[in-house]
Amino acid sequence: MRQNRAFSFLALLGFVLACLSTAAHAQGPRDLVVEFYKPYSADGMVNISEHIYQNANRFEADLGGMLVEIAGNRPHEDKAWLEFDPFINAQMNAVSMTIGQATIQGDLAWVPVAISYRIPGQEVPAVKVYLRRTGNQWRIANFVYPAREEYPAWELKSWLRTALER
Repeated sequence: MRQNRAFSFLALLGFVLACLSTAAHAQGPRDLVVEFYKPYSADGMVNISEHIYQNANRFEADLGGMLVEIAGNRPHEDKAWLEFDPFINAQMNAVSMTIGQATIQGDLAWVPVAISYRIPGQEVPAVKVYLRRTGNQWRIANFVYPAREEYPAWELKSWLRTALER
């Protein structure tokens, strides 16, 4: 009888730990975006190519494939290359950033990211990160940039298709 109780307790404990482990691995859209932007909180510039390769599993396949392709191109080649950081839409590093709350509509979500390029704490809307859920996994589907000064709004996936001639 005592062994049955011990076995039941251990089985229940294993089940609870498995559930907690699964919940910890299932990231919500905002959590994924926070993790993606963590390198930007450190001093210095983010190596965009390395950041793309390290986060390839966080992108949807088509966006990730185009990012990996363009990240491998260099200025001296006769191919499109990244001359800016597409995740903050700048050629300089972010001084500070605020990641907003996720808006979720079914299997689509977006998370606003506000960035200051010069003065810490004076962030302005810079990008909305769009994510799509497949099963229980969220993946980054696109980056959409608001109109700014004389520049119209645009989105990364279309820009990549044009730049890579797809």
